[in-house]
Amino acid sequence: MKYPAVLARRRALFCAAAALIVLAAAIAFSMRWKGAEAGDGNFSEAERPGYGNTFARLSSTELDAAHGAAGTLRLSGADDCLGLVTFCGEDGEVKLEWHCNTGTPYAVELGEDRFYVLLETETGGQLRCLSLADGEELWRCESAQGLCDLGLLEDGTLCVIGLESALVLDAQGVTVYEYEYGSQPLGWGFEAGYAVIISENGRVELYAEGERVYNEE
Repeated sequence: MKYPAVLARRRALFCAAAALIVLAAAIAFSMRWKGAEAGDGNFSEAERPGYGNTFARLSSTELDAAHGAAGTLRLSGADDCLGLVTFCGEDGEVKLEWHCNTGTPYAVELGEDRFYVLLETETGGQLRCLSLADGEELWRCESAQGLCDLGLLEDGTLCVIGLESALVLDAQGVTVYEYEYGSQPLGWGFEAGYAVIISENGRVELYAEGERVYNEE
């Protein structure tokens, strides 16, 4: 089960860790630059990738990970920085690197032939579905409400947990149904084939075909 307050504290710790990493990187690069001016033959002005990619590769901050039969999906980066999604096969070899460029990513999920990324943008939450083969975008959804987490249900359907409601989407990104809890969720989690949400109204289980509500009074 996940809790919003705990997630907020974790994001604060990520910010602090990111600040220390950036400071250490700045000192290291400064020392390396001085060595080059002194005639260090190991210095080379090689082409470097963009800041987001560089930070994500150097950072040990892992924001999220998802595991499946095809391999492991990892999201690295930090708040206010673009993130890097890396997919590794069962043998540990990197098969795909996808650099986020539309917002700040914070959650990922892995399907059979695709992966999903939740992002925070200036207008709200964004969900992107991309191909595992080449990182090509298959579809995306925008939401004005804050999106917290996501998980796979049965038959390729996906559940997205928001601050006001939960959305169940099919494999094409079309909304199958929406469940409004009336208040911010107190906690949530994902079991085999369904999602569990705890709110002030009680417990609800979300399946691909619909919800089951259990009032806890």
